[in-house]
Amino acid sequence: MAMILRPSANGYEREAAMARIREYHALILAMQRGSMSDDEIRNTVMMMKAAPLELSCQGLSVEDVDQYLSQCEKSLLRYKAVAFSTIQMAKGGYCREDFTAKADAYDELIRKIGDGADRISAMNELEHIRQMPVGTEKNGLFGKKGYEKTAADAYLADIDRYISGII
Repeated sequence: MAMILRPSANGYEREAAMARIREYHALILAMQRGSMSDDEIRNTVMMMKAAPLELSCQGLSVEDVDQYLSQCEKSLLRYKAVAFSTIQMAKGGYCREDFTAKADAYDELIRKIGDGADRISAMNELEHIRQMPVGTEKNGLFGKKGYEKTAADAYLADIDRYISGII
């Protein structure tokens, strides 16, 4: 994740914001290594969100920092984030953008159901997500790597089964 953090008058104090970003990056690395469980990551993120960042007269833009931290939180708080982060890359695998878009749509549906979404609309949205295509990367000399198909299919089947169970 790359983002430009612009300086701003009345923004977050630079050192505090960068320390928080480093903490999020350390959590993402721990998640990718599998050294922390989903519950430990979720609890740590909630504790970090509860602690406010310091403001400064010459700091970093509040909007930029908040947007970057929300992107990090989204990747850390997704359904079975550890399982998602351990899916290997392979030539001829699923397109990264298509697969993450489908996984993000499932996560958004889980949030909507948790917020009390209507059962009928949730079922319709689930069917719409199931119909989303997931392309395959070209398997050639210059082809990009994508998500390994077997593990990706297992992840999508697991999240689909979970949502079907809670609807």
